[in-house]
Amino acid sequence: MATPKQIRKTYEQVESEARRLVSFLCEDTVQTCLEETATRTGESLEQVKEVMTAEWSMAGGG
Repeated sequence: MATPKQIRKTYEQVESEARRLVSFLCEDTVQTCLEETATRTGESLEQVKEVMTAEWSMAGGG
């Protein structure tokens, strides 16, 4: 039977790995969306990123 300390350590490891995976998937999804938008609009990827950054900033996202 696992001790509470072992369970806590295992939970922390699983949580850390889950956070890393979610972060990777989000970054990959955002990159894919940016690339698809650039392809669809005929703009460069940098142009799309600049527009999205400006829109995010105006919306109060940073």
